[in-house]
Amino acid sequence: MCSRRFFGRGIPAEELIQEARAAICMAQERFDPARGCQFSTYAVPVVLGALKAYSRRWFQAQYEQKAICAVAALPLSEGDAPSPAQMALAFQEGFLPAATQSFEERILLRDAIRRLGDPLGQVIGLRYLCGLTQRETGQRLGKPQWQVCRWEAEGLRRLREG
Repeated sequence: MCSRRFFGRGIPAEELIQEARAAICMAQERFDPARGCQFSTYAVPVVLGALKAYSRRWFQAQYEQKAICAVAALPLSEGDAPSPAQMALAFQEGFLPAATQSFEERILLRDAIRRLGDPLGQVIGLRYLCGLTQRETGQRLGKPQWQVCRWEAEGLRRLREG
């Protein structure tokens, strides 16, 4: 039941169900009825946490694969390393969500992120266009991870409203 919340986001349903089953087993091993709560009260947050962590890892792996493909597609002479500008462009193109692959949609997405302004636009750009984690984004901006998390949530909320 918890895994249904994650269906339709690109992760194969079988993988989500398998991860949820593993989390239920882990919750069952750690559950202590002496604490006075029902198993479902304990297990649901454990399963949801495991599914969130799994989806983060899954998407990160997808982004890493896209980055590898984007860099590999760069037109380079044998033995040459890509320049920082070439890498940045390749990563931007490689990290755009599959649903926004048309030229017009890429331009609209970039414009929407720019309209957010700093720091919200920076955070959304680093997280979703460059594929950085919240921790890495915080390090780049010199801010703690919890602040990046709040800015990301606010930026996504504003993008949805726009």
